[in-house]
Amino acid sequence: NGLTSLKRDELAEYLSENSPSIVSLNELKLDNLNAKSRLSIAGYKAVHKCRNKFGGGVALLIKENIVYEEININTGDEVIGIQLSLQFNNVAKTVKIFSHYNPPN
Repeated sequence: NGLTSLKRDELAEYLSENSPSIVSLNELKLDNLNAKSRLSIAGYKAVHKCRNKFGGGVALLIKENIVYEEININTGDEVIGIQLSLQFNNVAKTVKIFSHYNPPN
């Protein structure tokens, strides 16, 4: 577990081949110093909350063409969220997506 350089390259390849709209990542094992570079993947923007390089952390990778708003979540937990406005049958609907990591201790 953890987003090592090798795993980051595998993730980037998967994203390039499959082009998912949004990806949730947990147990990043990144700190804020290296998160930006590790989560920088062509075609995607990242919203993340890191703990440290020894464990935890969450991220959402969102395709660059998707308009979203980050939701401010003020808890001590490792939680991030985004809010999207999507069209369903010509009706705009708000969708909220969260990623949460609950450490074992």
